[in-house]
Amino acid sequence: MDIPEIMSLNRKIWAVIQRGNEILTLDIKELSHYGIKCSLETQKKEKVGFCFMTFSFDSGETHWNLLELRWSFYKLELPGDDDVLYLPDKGGSRWKNPAVLLFEELKYSIGKWRDRQFCLRESGLLDPQKLDAQENFVEVRCSMPFFSYCSSHGSVSAFMFDKGFETTRLRVGAKRGEKGIDLELSKEFNRDVTCWSCTLVLGEHSGDWHQDCRLYKEFYDSLGLGIREAVPLLAGVHAHYDLRWQDGTIHKKYADLPRLADEAKADGFDALVFGGWNEGGFDNNYPGFRPDPLLGGEEELIKAVDAIHAKGMKVLFYVNGFSYDRSRQEFEKEGLPCAVRFADGSTRDVRWGSKVLTGMCMGSARWRAIVCDNVRYVCEVLKADGVYLDQFNVIPPRCYGEGHDHSRSAAAGIFEAFREVRTVAGEDKIFITEHPLDSLNASVDYQDLETVWNNQALTFPELFCYTFPEAGRMDLLIQKPWPCTDPEIEGRHLIKNYDRLFLTGTKLWCYGHASQAPGFGEHFRLGQKLRKEHEELFSKGIYRHTDHIASVPSGVEAAWYDLPGTKAAIVIANTTGAEGTLTLEDKRKVDFCSSALQVIYL
Repeated sequence: MDIPEIMSLNRKIWAVIQRGNEILTLDIKELSHYGIKCSLETQKKEKVGFCFMTFSFDSGETHWNLLELRWSFYKLELPGDDDVLYLPDKGGSRWKNPAVLLFEELKYSIGKWRDRQFCLRESGLLDPQKLDAQENFVEVRCSMPFFSYCSSHGSVSAFMFDKGFETTRLRVGAKRGEKGIDLELSKEFNRDVTCWSCTLVLGEHSGDWHQDCRLYKEFYDSLGLGIREAVPLLAGVHAHYDLRWQDGTIHKKYADLPRLADEAKADGFDALVFGGWNEGGFDNNYPGFRPDPLLGGEEELIKAVDAIHAKGMKVLFYVNGFSYDRSRQEFEKEGLPCAVRFADGSTRDVRWGSKVLTGMCMGSARWRAIVCDNVRYVCEVLKADGVYLDQFNVIPPRCYGEGHDHSRSAAAGIFEAFREVRTVAGEDKIFITEHPLDSLNASVDYQDLETVWNNQALTFPELFCYTFPEAGRMDLLIQKPWPCTDPEIEGRHLIKNYDRLFLTGTKLWCYGHASQAPGFGEHFRLGQKLRKEHEELFSKGIYRHTDHIASVPSGVEAAWYDLPGTKAAIVIANTTGAEGTLTLEDKRKVDFCSSALQVIYL
């Protein structure tokens, strides 16, 4: 086997293989002992600071299946004390000094909203129940298949390029009081795989995470998938989730919806999304997405949509694309044949509120037809402008359901399923999904980066935004009305979140209460005004983070945008309340004013 010299002793590649009930985890050099052909060969590819290697696996007639491919890095330590790990957890995370951070107690707030309990992770990574632990690890499902570990002395990165978008996970661990971290990047397969290959890339360079993002974008572009040009939204969507709640309580009827459109328009939005509109209410009766007679019925809902359109506003409806309510009468006949099945035949069940919802498999043609019919109804009959397709891109454990198509990766299956949905709905319809995935940039208008649901001190959506600056993206401005903190704290939290979304050009998912939070209203109105005044910048500009910016004063953040032609702009969030000057890489000075948010054209 050709093992590149760059692969030192503290880096290993493991294969998890299965034949019948036997599962083995082996160094890839050991696979030949089991009759498996395996190679790792260095490619002759010119890219300074990166080594490209082709991994191939072929078990031939041995009947061994490849379950996982793991690339492990042990005691990885960068010189200096300013090491930062960038990992594609949702839109992105940034861990400063991860060997220490892994042992900082996880801080979180818990609060109730209606009958739900929500947890807001604020900082730290160590479970409070394990404060005496001598080692700790965290595992995430990656939205992109790489990590970037940087310091002022150099960077190390690893990529697992494959055209099929197999599920990628990253595991990060450390031992208390010891330097260095353990990293493991892995591919997981949702089916029997006897022959497979991918490109492994090891980066050891003097650049930073920007260079790694650009490399991954080059690979993505080479696949020819493209990036969908999103149906334009000026600011994002004004969200109303609880027309009827799971317990049956009615908070708004269809006749109230035009009034909500007036509120959204006053807040600077040009679109609304409605949840809990279906018969039975939110998280109830899924996938029964048809109008609820108790809210006014189909005719009243269509009338409300027409009235909202007359105000120049767009309308989207919530449709869940993954869950089936087990209490629904049709579950045994309609739901079970479509359900995700574990190896023992059990289903993937999760309790939401008072309901148990079972996960459906995207490999089930019958389930995809149900989702497509719900989307068709919303777009064709209700005349909506689009759908918030919740949970559609959940990647569940491997499914053993009979009659399902598991011939490709989970992500590739989701991609193909969405193409079916798009064909039914039409190219001009807006689709929003959660759980960002690189592969869905080609077909989804706006992916929710889930910044607010991530660890607040560690979240770094700039990673996804910089990698795919042309892609439509959206994020929560804040969770549902939050009881964990007092209104003043919520207002400060909102300002911080709004600044990040403003700087990255990310559209807002905004609950109606947000603009009323103390200390936030004026800031919110300023940002919405600037989004409207600079609509071309935020719709056509290419976000480049701090490219071309050498330094900014403390308390100020700035982002560079490339505009059509040779133009450029800098977007600024200024928390100092004072004017100042930033410096570009070409030594030019750019003055900014004391305003909290501003746009400067160069």
